[in-house]
Amino acid sequence: MDSQNNTPQPVQEPLPSSLPVQATVSHNKRYFFISIGVLFLILVIGIGYVASLSKHRSQKMIQAVIPSVVPTKKDIVVATVAPKPITEDSATVGWKTYTSKKYPFSFKYPADWDYFEFPNTPSVMVAPVSVLTLQLKDAMKSGTDGGKYETIVFSKDTFPIPSEEYESTTDHTVTSRNTIVNGLSAIEYTTTYHIDLPGIENGDVFIDTKMSFKGSNYTIELLQPQYQDIYSKILSTVTYQ
Repeated sequence: MDSQNNTPQPVQEPLPSSLPVQATVSHNKRYFFISIGVLFLILVIGIGYVASLSKHRSQKMIQAVIPSVVPTKKDIVVATVAPKPITEDSATVGWKTYTSKKYPFSFKYPADWDYFEFPNTPSVMVAPVSVLTLQLKDAMKSGTDGGKYETIVFSKDTFPIPSEEYESTTDHTVTSRNTIVNGLSAIEYTTTYHIDLPGIENGDVFIDTKMSFKGSNYTIELLQPQYQDIYSKILSTVTYQ
């Protein structure tokens, strides 16, 4: 019986009381980095939220100070440019003024020009003084009004102008256009000659501007093409009383 009690029992090794030091350290590092990542994510979200909230508040403050207005058709104003009225050419400042004693019209002409009233017709001619002198000599010699030195002539039409006078022929071409002379409707006829005629050379251009006032017809003629610029300026000064 003693021999049974003396049977040796197997020796059990004690369980380790803790994990190896290396495993513990690795585990702690992993939790540390996870914690840092979570904190960083929370920080980023927090900054974004604060920035968004600040922007929203700023927009509300701006809207409170400057209310937004959506323009309607009534609010939109379309700028329009009024037509420029026909006025006297600024180049005529300092010009002389001719006023008819018989007819209700007046106009300006250059300061170094002069005028001549035809004795036999209701017409007045304006021209440079040198040209006007030649015209007077020519009129005295011929005993009639008119002549090759006529320059710009303002006339009252005492009889109807034949329509064929302003029609094109093989000798000349006539064009016409409506115009305005200081607010008065007028028709401008331009005649271009294609042959030489007495007092006329091939290529000469003459302009007649015709208008009506109080039942009477008036014509302003350009008979020397080199004065076309002066002619246009004189037209800008024509007035009727």
